[in-house]
Amino acid sequence: MRSYNDLNLPDFTSFRTERVEMPKRVKPRALDTGVIAAINAAAPELSMNDPAVYVAFLMFCRLGLRNIKIRNARWDWIENGRIGIIERRAENFYPKGREGWLPISPEVMKELQRFSALSTNDYIIPGATTTERASAVDRRQA
Repeated sequence: MRSYNDLNLPDFTSFRTERVEMPKRVKPRALDTGVIAAINAAAPELSMNDPAVYVAFLMFCRLGLRNIKIRNARWDWIENGRIGIIERRAENFYPKGREGWLPISPEVMKELQRFSALSTNDYIIPGATTTERASAVDRRQA
């Protein structure tokens, strides 16, 4: 028994031929140059008051790294002036998004190395524990 044999359905021909338009993506608006200048002007004071946040700031602003990559970055990831953001199973690190090697300018490398004595367990971000590093990157730097 077919219960739908006697149904009168409307004509869906025009509905089937309708095309769906993809929404237009709007590029994010760039920060005002005055804001960027103020951030850069505050960096030297930050380096003295909170070195862990300053190192996170450098890795975010100068290298463009995400917070998870900053928290997990280690000194042995740096080779020949580049940092390798690649899958590292031994360290349980699986990067989100793109993988690869990012060049580090000599000036940024010099700044990072200034704080290497504060690092523990080979992490670039100074902090004795994972919680301290996460606090510096995710809370104070944000």
